[in-house]
Amino acid sequence: MTIAPPAVATRALPRWDMTSVFPSLTSPEFEDAFRRFVAAIGAARALCDTHGVRKHESAAASFAAAPVFEEVTGRLNGLSEDLRLLDAYLSALRRSSSNRRSRGSTPLRCASWPNPHAT
Repeated sequence: MTIAPPAVATRALPRWDMTSVFPSLTSPEFEDAFRRFVAAIGAARALCDTHGVRKHESAAASFAAAPVFEEVTGRLNGLSEDLRLLDAYLSALRRSSSNRRSRGSTPLRCASWPNPHAT
């Protein structure tokens, strides 16, 4: 008995159109969103420093801390939402880039990121 190999699809795989998120990795829109995200991280850290938000030995809380909790939590939740958008975009491009690399194309680069291969 001979077993035939499975049929191989000859149709091209679908491609994600990520231009509805950002026009491209090197677009001013992506660069702006990335810079704003990095700045927002710094602002969140400064906010935590201003309010003395740190790990404490005691887990006791007071009602006076509630407004600070709300402000810091709101800021961190906003960062999380921004990160989710950037991560989804970069993940989709990375998957696409991996496919391109396997076909011999160059990997993705962003002008504002340091080159990990630079000496």
